[in-house]
Amino acid sequence: MFTGSSTFLAFDIQTLLMAYSAVIVSFVAGIHWGVFLFRQCSLNLFLHSNMIALLSWVSLLSTLLWGVAILLFCFVYLLWIDTVLVRQQLLEPWFYRLRVHASVMALLSLVSYAVIAL
Repeated sequence: MFTGSSTFLAFDIQTLLMAYSAVIVSFVAGIHWGVFLFRQCSLNLFLHSNMIALLSWVSLLSTLLWGVAILLFCFVYLLWIDTVLVRQQLLEPWFYRLRVHASVMALLSLVSYAVIAL
């Protein structure tokens, strides 16, 4: 990313970053689906988790700015859901702290790449 090259091991860096972000969003959405299946929750996590996971994959079909905006929304939305879940004591506090740190890193990575690429 910082070398000025737009490829890494013959793969387009933008595609790698966006696909990896969509995978992470899908993984976290899967965790929410698991919470929905095994615990009582005020949110319909089944609906929210599937909607966000699918939306994250739409980012791969979008331009860089729209794709990054979609993924930023997905990460922030999932973090908001985690905030609700930890307040309802459905997520462990250590996991929530981990999610906050990981989300901040993901958001910074996406924004940094978008700024550098433009």
